[in-house]
Amino acid sequence: MKNALRISLLLIALLFLLAWRFAPARQASDEPEPSGEVRRPDAAVPDHTRTLRVLHGGAVEEMTMDEYLLGVLRAEMPAMLDSFRVADPSRLNILVLHGDAENPASPYNPVSPAALAASGLDYAALGHIHRRGERRDGGTLCAWPGCLMGRGFDECGEKGALLVSAEKGACRTEFVPCGARRYERLSVPAGDDALAAVRAALTPELEGSCCRIELTGEAAPVDLAALQAALEPQFFSLDLRDRTRPKQDLWEACGEDTLRGHFLDGLHAQFEAAETDERRQVVARAARLGLALMDGREVPL
Repeated sequence: MKNALRISLLLIALLFLLAWRFAPARQASDEPEPSGEVRRPDAAVPDHTRTLRVLHGGAVEEMTMDEYLLGVLRAEMPAMLDSFRVADPSRLNILVLHGDAENPASPYNPVSPAALAASGLDYAALGHIHRRGERRDGGTLCAWPGCLMGRGFDECGEKGALLVSAEKGACRTEFVPCGARRYERLSVPAGDDALAAVRAALTPELEGSCCRIELTGEAAPVDLAALQAALEPQFFSLDLRDRTRPKQDLWEACGEDTLRGHFLDGLHAQFEAAETDERRQVVARAARLGLALMDGREVPL
């Protein structure tokens, strides 16, 4: 059986080699080299004008549109739309462009709201940015779907494509999730029972995801290996990180002749004099926030 498999693989490899060896040479293309410039639909470039047959209101209609495809020659490009205007504003005008619509100082072909508003375009399908976004600049709707699947924990959440309904003066988008595996990040105060805290924080969409969970706050010692073993079957991959601090008595520094001690003395007196549990909780939270600020820690509000 193994010999037959080896012979079959050798025959397949031989066929590929023969096909490559005797394939006809490629002819030089008559297409112009990419210039990185916008090509307008005119007599010299008739391909940019398209007539589409569409179903509208139960009847088949013909719709003439102009499409503009703008390519880039390298990773970093200057703004390329600043002086662009469509050839025929009466038609449906659509642009496909790899450019950055969020950062006007971007080196990756920045697309400004002013340039799009003055362009006469109806819809601009943009790329480059890996998270979903949309805005309207003048009469131009521009949108970017983000990436179809995240590649790391800097590209979290649901990913997909945009389904665009394009009519003259009335373009709109609909997000279509692609169902790819997600990257997600979760921050969980561990408390006295880290496993229970994490399970309480999990939501159905995290099932089968690539998930990074950071345990935070004052907590009992965390057994990361045991926690990993208990939670790992729920995920495609799980990255657990312990960012907890050891638990300590909130009023431990009372009586010290320090800023911390005097701060806690005043609050502890209010805590002891409080007549309700709600008031005691407020005072205790004020003490924790004050101590966190003194320690230079981030204060969750």
